[in-house]
Amino acid sequence: MTKTLERRREEMLDEGLLLGIMQGINQKVENQEIVQDAQLIDEVIDSLKPLYGRSNQ
Repeated sequence: MTKTLERRREEMLDEGLLLGIMQGINQKVENQEIVQDAQLIDEVIDSLKPLYGRSNQ
């Protein structure tokens, strides 16, 4: 492999690695937002329980 091809290959590997890291970070942020939304929903449900009673039977 020529020096130019070898360098380009390394650059592509670096770009792929960075892309993978960025996708992992984005997924982690999305997951954290989902958890925060679920916690907020739980808090809202808990705050409404006294108004409607504890059971729906």
